[in-house]
Amino acid sequence: MRNGKRTYLSIWMLTLVAVLLAVAGTDAVAAPKKFARKECMDCHTKFADKYSSLKYVHTIVKENKCEECHLRHGIVAKLLLKKDGNQVCYSCHSKEKIGLTKKTIHAPLKVGKCSVCHNSHASAYPHLLKSEGNAVCYQCHKKDDFEKKNVHKVLQKDGCLACHSSHSSDEQKLLSKAEPQLCLGCHDSKAASFKKA
Repeated sequence: MRNGKRTYLSIWMLTLVAVLLAVAGTDAVAAPKKFARKECMDCHTKFADKYSSLKYVHTIVKENKCEECHLRHGIVAKLLLKKDGNQVCYSCHSKEKIGLTKKTIHAPLKVGKCSVCHNSHASAYPHLLKSEGNAVCYQCHKKDDFEKKNVHKVLQKDGCLACHSSHSSDEQKLLSKAEPQLCLGCHDSKAASFKKA
């Protein structure tokens, strides 16, 4: 009789557990745990705060496509780029469009450092530049060498890009046109002041 009571009690307990599982929902018990995929900005909140408020945001940053340039790193606290130096930029910005097929190439592009002039995420300045106007050039080129007692008026008015290309040129010194045609674009070669100079 004891075996009968034990069997009855066991059946009763199993039935009770089955009913409780059915009521509670077997999905919660039987479903394997899954890891939820987090987006980059879920963790990189300081980054998001810093760059999202700037006027010019790189398109891939705006669209949260961080993995176009970076490898997903999980818990490893390290910046992992998919490619080295400018190669990551050339994935979207073709060398031909930037002008790397021309004779004279700006030194930062030659050595693989677009980031000398540009912020790859966002900026307060057009073209994701780190500074505005001539200030971006003066990060590397000494301002005193170009702005002495007598300053070329076009430099004061239009800046370095009035005569120079920023990435590359077929002319020396990154001039936008050959000399003297570049100078004659503004100066009258028949004027007395030009002849005197």
